[in-house]
Amino acid sequence: MSCAKEARPHRAQDLRYFALLVFLILLVHAPNLLLRRPVLDTPLVADLGDLFHPAKIFLRQSYPSGHFPLWNPHDLCGMPFLAFSHTGSLYPLGMIYLLPFPLANSLSVLIHLLLAGALAYLFFRSLDLDPPVAFILSLSFSLSGMLFRNINFIPAFNSQVWMPLFFLAIHRLASEFKLKWLLLFSLGYGLCFLGGDHETLIYTSALAVWFALAEAGRNSAKVLVLLVAGT
Repeated sequence: MSCAKEARPHRAQDLRYFALLVFLILLVHAPNLLLRRPVLDTPLVADLGDLFHPAKIFLRQSYPSGHFPLWNPHDLCGMPFLAFSHTGSLYPLGMIYLLPFPLANSLSVLIHLLLAGALAYLFFRSLDLDPPVAFILSLSFSLSGMLFRNINFIPAFNSQVWMPLFFLAIHRLASEFKLKWLLLFSLGYGLCFLGGDHETLIYTSALAVWFALAEAGRNSAKVLVLLVAGT
């Protein structure tokens, strides 16, 4: 009974801090969503028009017409499209780009910032950190220089958002070997891969191995085998 009573205040705190996290992210993104003004200018902003806008238009034309976008005949003399990871052709959340590009990109950035904050909060709470500490750390991650530097470089931004999911799954796997945590790791790994930036995937995989070794201790070999199986 006492454990249940102790859990309720934490749950209420979690909801309050989570709502505050969502509000602050919405506040930061409001100029872009409502006024179509950039959240900030970065050196990568030109890639939106030069690379990603044409790619998303091609995807928007391909899928509804029943064509699988293996090849792009409109770029130079034609070039592989699906094989070019930066197009994010198979990324599930990329379906939002069936909307007009300016609106779709604004919504995509907002959704991914919210995901970054939510996943980071869940990860830090899984480490038994108090809600205020988890809130500060998750806000720091979701509004970090790493993410905002790549906010206009769609594949890197989309892939980096899933990093906390990696570490949440590894932390859980280190304490209890359950299929659901392995599936959670596989989900995070797959979404990071499909996001389109394989450099992020390599860096995150290296960090994941280090984190698994640190977390698992004597069971590190078993955890690493499970992680390899999960990929």
